[in-house]
Amino acid sequence: MARFEFLPDAMLYEIGNCMDVDNLSSERITQEFYKLFVLGKKPSLGLQWLVDTHKLQSLIPSLYELIGCEQDACWHPEGDVFEHTKQTVDAAALQQYDNEEDRYVMCLAALCHDLGKAVTTKIINGKIRSLGHDLAGVSLAQKVLYTISVSKKIESRVTKLVRWHMTPFSFVTNNAGPSAYKKLAARLAPETSCKELGVLVLCDKSGRNPAKTGPLIHHDEPLLKTFLDQA
Repeated sequence: MARFEFLPDAMLYEIGNCMDVDNLSSERITQEFYKLFVLGKKPSLGLQWLVDTHKLQSLIPSLYELIGCEQDACWHPEGDVFEHTKQTVDAAALQQYDNEEDRYVMCLAALCHDLGKAVTTKIINGKIRSLGHDLAGVSLAQKVLYTISVSKKIESRVTKLVRWHMTPFSFVTNNAGPSAYKKLAARLAPETSCKELGVLVLCDKSGRNPAKTGPLIHHDEPLLKTFLDQA
């Protein structure tokens, strides 16, 4: 589904619903997610398949918790956090990379970047807020990456991107100085960089299509350009 955008027929749905994945080997799970993100043109179709066949809750419960987790429609007209995550992952799959590992890391970061919203989302002064979801998402991302069995190097890259994904726009809107950018670069190094963080932010921004037909395509993000220029 993710690689060729094929749709399953009724028989395949029936088979999928009856399959027991509780005893799948970790190697099989690793291989399937690797192919989903490295070869998939639209990984969201594979993620939705796990939902439709009632497998996501047992495989990745923290991702399942994003279903129905509401967001402020002003910032996220696309719907709940799971819909946003699917669009963000698809946006990550559309980017250009130097190698498979970079693509895998970015898709995993897109998958995990808002996991913290499931445990931080509250109604504050009549508005839906998810304060601190970037920090809360780190431990949840580590659990997901453990399930997928990624290397320590990839885990470190992904969790750093998750932890700091809210920083670029806040730096620009608050007129952060050079020392703040230097500190951020030091926190990200050596596993990742401000440039890679910028790619995740672009994917995050793209995952807000109210039509739910796929991610938005952004050709120009002035705030993000300012962040990268300053970095």
